[in-house]
Amino acid sequence: MNARIASHLNVAGTYYRLQIHSPQIGKKARPGQFLMLRATETLDPLLRRPFSIHRINPDKTIEILYKVVGKGTRLLSYLKKDEDIDIIGPLGNGFTINKKIKNHILVAGGIGIAPLLFLAQELSKDKKNRIILFAGGRHKGDILCIQDFKKLKAEVKISTEDGSIGKQGLISELFEIFLAGNGESSSVVYACGPKSMMKEIFRLSSIKEIFCQVSLEERMACGLGACLGCATDTRDGYKYVCNDGPVFDAGEVVW
Repeated sequence: MNARIASHLNVAGTYYRLQIHSPQIGKKARPGQFLMLRATETLDPLLRRPFSIHRINPDKTIEILYKVVGKGTRLLSYLKKDEDIDIIGPLGNGFTINKKIKNHILVAGGIGIAPLLFLAQELSKDKKNRIILFAGGRHKGDILCIQDFKKLKAEVKISTEDGSIGKQGLISELFEIFLAGNGESSSVVYACGPKSMMKEIFRLSSIKEIFCQVSLEERMACGLGACLGCATDTRDGYKYVCNDGPVFDAGEVVW
């Protein structure tokens, strides 16, 4: 379907925020789901690109936060306000929210923060929920939308590999320090970012017997489960990130 671009802004370096007017999708979307976008009307690039839903606004416009990394995202970055864009969604299975649990720990590596703001939006609807965000990146330019999380009353902890903002080091190291003094099995961890980071976050969570969910990324051709191109190995055999995920129980994934 075609939808109108409500705004399209460069937020930092190669990072962009795209806002799409599609109330129909905005009403259906759940945290952790994604959209397939076509950057141009031509056949080059041929395939759509998958993007996590970053936020749903009160008017049901949808926001996508993305990083320019190749031809598809570069062409996407050229699109302007009021132009049309071809989208499919919402797709996939999102995060599972246990309403009985009140401690929610979100861990993001770089652009992995994209789906976690929508999750924080949903969690913030219950004022009893405690939301803690761990945001990591190589440098301060990789630390995005922190003020948006703070507006949702999230506690924010930051680390960068070069120490340009927050604690110097990996986000998993900061997470481990936190768990040493605060880890409770009555918490849930939600992680998105590089696979090596999520593997370590899962390992640390397991030590404290904390349930961990991860949002996986794989190359997708269709996003609908038809092409079988986004298979990931799990303890129950191969599953598909588009249909079975992108969110998985971290204990299910073969790391």
